[in-house]
Amino acid sequence: MATHADPRSAAALRLNAAGLTPPLPVLLLHGWSPGPGLPGSLLASGLFTVHEIEASTILTIATNRYALALVGVLCATFVLIANVAGDVWYVWFALLPALFGSYQLKKMAVGYTLDSNVAEASRTIARFRPVAVVGYSWGGAIAECCIHRGIWSGPTLLLAPCGALLSGHAGRSAPTLSRLQSSAGGAEAATSGPSDATVLGKHPVVTLIHGEADAIVPVQDSYALARSAADGVCELMVG
Repeated sequence: MATHADPRSAAALRLNAAGLTPPLPVLLLHGWSPGPGLPGSLLASGLFTVHEIEASTILTIATNRYALALVGVLCATFVLIANVAGDVWYVWFALLPALFGSYQLKKMAVGYTLDSNVAEASRTIARFRPVAVVGYSWGGAIAECCIHRGIWSGPTLLLAPCGALLSGHAGRSAPTLSRLQSSAGGAEAATSGPSDATVLGKHPVVTLIHGEADAIVPVQDSYALARSAADGVCELMVG
């Protein structure tokens, strides 16, 4: 009767051959929604220990100093408009600067939250010393930023990361993978066709997975992220 090798044992043997002894530390950066079987799927193998960082909530964003300043500006504007409601010119005089100021404060609030999350991830990486980072949605954005800023350059799994989306709300350019170096020579060029799965190199540093029907985070953001990488750095899978 045919027997099948336990894939976990085979994986453990490959890790041992590479000089690595399980369980290996993995950093998991959560998104707002429940993750795709995480961290259970990582822990079930017995090959990893997982340190988790939760995503900032709406409440966290709404209560930082820039968001509170935004609330103050809006309240003051409404009071002013109520007092000069009979004069259209005064209403516009109050409303236009308030709208501009609110837009700027919104960008600062998102940027402040993003920077706080990246700082927490940076401290955790230094303390926990993971062999890999996994991030999805918001957490994927934090992982992107850590790579972009040179905080992290190791193996990374990104699941529908929203780095470009969040950076846009913060008034910043999207993070890229340009800092990373290839771990294997030879690669296929990235393409932009929405139905393709682009594979860059045999041993990518970053594995990027995104659903083509994602209605929240545009899949084109992941294509752009993959194109920012050097040859052999990123494997993009779209389904």
